Amino acid sequence: MERSILTELLAWRARSDRRPLLLSGTRQVGKTWLLQEFGQKAYENVVYCNFETSKGLKNLFARTQDPARILEVLSLVHGEPIRAGRTLLAFDDVQECPEALVALKAFRTEAPAMHVIAAGRLPLAGLDAEDAESGEASALDTRTVLPLTFFEFLAAVDDELAQVYRGLRPGEEIMTLLHERFLDLYHQYLIVGGMPACVLAWADRHDPRRVQEIQQSLLALHAEEIRGLRRRIQADRIRRVYRSLATQLARPSEKFTYGLVRDGARAREYDGAVAWLLAAGLAHRVENVRAPHPPLSAQAMPNYFKLFFCDTGLLHALGDVPNEAILLEQPYPLQHALMEQFLLQQFLGKLPGGFFTYAPDAQHEIPFLLQRHGELLPIDIAPTAAKPSATFRRYCKKYQPKAAVCYSTANYKEDHAVLYLPMYLAGRTDFWER
Repeated sequence: MERSILTELLAWRARSDRRPLLLSGTRQVGKTWLLQEFGQKAYENVVYCNFETSKGLKNLFARTQDPARILEVLSLVHGEPIRAGRTLLAFDDVQECPEALVALKAFRTEAPAMHVIAAGRLPLAGLDAEDAESGEASALDTRTVLPLTFFEFLAAVDDELAQVYRGLRPGEEIMTLLHERFLDLYHQYLIVGGMPACVLAWADRHDPRRVQEIQQSLLALHAEEIRGLRRRIQADRIRRVYRSLATQLARPSEKFTYGLVRDGARAREYDGAVAWLLAAGLAHRVENVRAPHPPLSAQAMPNYFKLFFCDTGLLHALGDVPNEAILLEQPYPLQHALMEQFLLQQFLGKLPGGFFTYAPDAQHEIPFLLQRHGELLPIDIAPTAAKPSATFRRYCKKYQPKAAVCYSTANYKEDHAVLYLPMYLAGRTDFWER
């Protein structure tokens, strides 16, 4: 697989102020593969340690967090030298060993020349929300491993077409046959999603039943992880919020409503559950703003938000969306939300400043409102044709933004007021520059 985060890891390796790196992410998002792939590409050797499979390793870190002693023991255990700058010390599944985070901070101060990467669901799943914010990882470099983007999906399924996609340039016409092929793959991405096992199963076999089996297995793993939390009341609340995500997004307003989690539910009861899902990377929050004025963070309304899932394919499975509805562009309850989920996945990690929506009332909404270069960029979604909503047109007329974007399944088009982009170009933010 081609993963853009490998470029970020190479940049981390070259930094003079490098600190131990913590890779976090949901289950089966590719953290272990990244450790091994990066180690093989960038180092002479890799000392790989897995806390989930080695009880002895956990015992070692329970006895000591002294880097010198840890390096000495691991060198003997693995039968090879551990050399600064030439060996990657890779700790996997660190959520199974809380002492490992303490040791990582010690590596920063006492063995700064060592190249150390840890991967796991810490400070994410495996900890309660208050633990996730305890600051244990504040002394580390951190990266979140996300599902594959549309471009990475393309590279796995059809590398030649991925290079054509990479070569698309703003202002150039996209041929109709090429546009239709990209749309086909966009619809496939909505169904398959970006979880590596699903992408590989589709790329290797084109077997939708196998993809569905993997998706259901991943959903079951999420449920198992929630059940395993230390605090049973908190686990039950997280489970209820998790199960409600597809229902919440299927509503016309998509606004997260605590009453849909449980009759009579209140925010103070379930805020911790929402925070846990966000910390675990299983959900992404998009807050509504009171007014479309920068800075958007100052206009955010914490109690008025949409809660998206972690992946289009898993949301499609969680919501039990028929494949034919997506492929044949038939209306279905999650249609608009799944398109928004797709856009959000392509934007994550690329755009600083957070993601917001502007919905002055239940009938009018700008799906995404972003802040770029001190200006606000409104983004609309038209499910089948490049025709912005009446709300979007009124917004542009009233606020006169310097740039505005409408995504749809129609081909690329520009006019003086709105840039019309096909959905599959969501990851190509360079097309916004015109």
